[in-house]
Amino acid sequence: MEEVIQIDSNFIEKNTHFIELIQELKYYFSKNKVIVPMRHRHDFPNPEVNADSTLLLMPAWNPSKNAGVKIITVSPKNGQFNLPAIQGVLSHLLKLSIKF
Repeated sequence: MEEVIQIDSNFIEKNTHFIELIQELKYYFSKNKVIVPMRHRHDFPNPEVNADSTLLLMPAWNPSKNAGVKIITVSPKNGQFNLPAIQGVLSHLLKLSIKF
């Protein structure tokens, strides 16, 4: 099994040209080859702060090529614990070749 690569936010901020990234994303999504279903939203209780948090699941895939899912939690009251209100991760599978 291959080692999972983790990239922290400092690396992303230092090495990403965001204007170029946005242009590339617009281009590839406009080709209608990438399937992006409606995101899943699930609210769940956070008893520690007596408020709800939200889980967002955002999948996308290019059939027979790759797939990924962005997983986000939104906890607006996290500031009182010195944590960001929004936390997320992107899981991306390359060279998707599942055959049934």
